[in-house]
Amino acid sequence: MITDYFEDGSKFGVRIVYSQEGEPLLGTGGAVRKATPFLKEEFAVTYGDSYLMVDYADLFRTFRESRLPATMVVFRNEDRWDRSNVLADGGKVVFYSKGERPPNTVYIDAGVSVFRKEALRLLPPQDPVGLDRLLQDLTQQQLLGAYESQQRFYEIGSFSGLQELQQIFTTLPAKSAAV
Repeated sequence: MITDYFEDGSKFGVRIVYSQEGEPLLGTGGAVRKATPFLKEEFAVTYGDSYLMVDYADLFRTFRESRLPATMVVFRNEDRWDRSNVLADGGKVVFYSKGERPPNTVYIDAGVSVFRKEALRLLPPQDPVGLDRLLQDLTQQQLLGAYESQQRFYEIGSFSGLQELQQIFTTLPAKSAAV
């Protein structure tokens, strides 16, 4: 549906190149690895079922200044919209897990991370592999930056989530909604 709608992107003033995951499914990490030939040296990965209003220029500036191979956008969630799964301190992610949960885990992975291609070397060679594995490995090596978003992410993997975001867009000034 996405390729049918967006095609090559020209009607939107952009150029889109697709990396098809195919069968068997590779996992998010495997799919990103497969797309490596199409990626620039620095790139962002966003979850397809979430939307985050964030200043991407500031995110990339902060990422570059950190000199780390990756930065995760985090939000101080405190279990409000989903289970918090990140501890951050001093501009770095110090704990990240989709399963375990130490006390004081107040942040959540907001669904956007920025990487240098070099970080993909840490992905295990076998598929399927989730992107969470790479993020955990980077965290354990103290190589994952944390960029705190003041805006929560919106779940858009359901019609109710899409309706909630659409409602928010109708109340925001035009410039804010485009961020």
